[in-house]
Amino acid sequence: MRLVLFYGVLFSALLSITQGVTGPGRNVALGEVPWQVLILHDNTTYKCGGTLYDENTVITAAHCLYDKRTNLRFPVEGIFVFAGGINEVSGDGRRAVRVSHPDGYVQGGGVDDIALIRVSVPFDFSEEIVPIRIAGQGSHVEIGVACGLSGFGYSRENGGTGGLREAVVEIRNPSICETEFGSNFDSSSMICAGGGTLGTGSCNGDSGGPLVCNRVLQGVVSYAREKCGSTGIPGTYTNVGAFHDWIIESTRG
Repeated sequence: MRLVLFYGVLFSALLSITQGVTGPGRNVALGEVPWQVLILHDNTTYKCGGTLYDENTVITAAHCLYDKRTNLRFPVEGIFVFAGGINEVSGDGRRAVRVSHPDGYVQGGGVDDIALIRVSVPFDFSEEIVPIRIAGQGSHVEIGVACGLSGFGYSRENGGTGGLREAVVEIRNPSICETEFGSNFDSSSMICAGGGTLGTGSCNGDSGGPLVCNRVLQGVVSYAREKCGSTGIPGTYTNVGAFHDWIIESTRG
């Protein structure tokens, strides 16, 4: 079974979300998802999403730190973070100065797929740039809860154009992802969401982006099937609540 870690292609399509569970995905206006950031890599076409945790720190997926062609980590100085924009030519940019992920993460796998990026200069908060509260240690989201998914990635498997988009996905029973992904899904540290009858979900370029429930960051876009937004097939999200203490400890001092 082939799994896709949702890197993006910088000069390809920019939309992120396929048809929504509660209706079509939509373009986002400035300030509607002020915690969303865009992560670009120098001299490559990869892109990822992320979430602003504080003025210095972004939460993203660990696989966003690696070049999938070589499985080697990107040079830190070649990683750039943009906040406060709704397309790839807007926003306030910062260069990364430090990155980290849990010791248990192995490139190409889904377990422990979370990372922190520290930027060179603190972001100035505004109506368009606002950090978000993260889920508490050990917390979980109830099955059936509707959550917001946003990103700059494809709107369908073969592309789509636009800017930052958002859709609603429903939290699914973990057993669905266990059946779909087998040992690649760990219910203790992952969230199963999306799919449904309309195939809502993340796509190429959405990796590392936020899954937000009641204005709390509950998940980080990780991986799904090769075909984006497949009807009935959910995607997997790193459960932020399983890494709350690691985030606090890693950003202390």
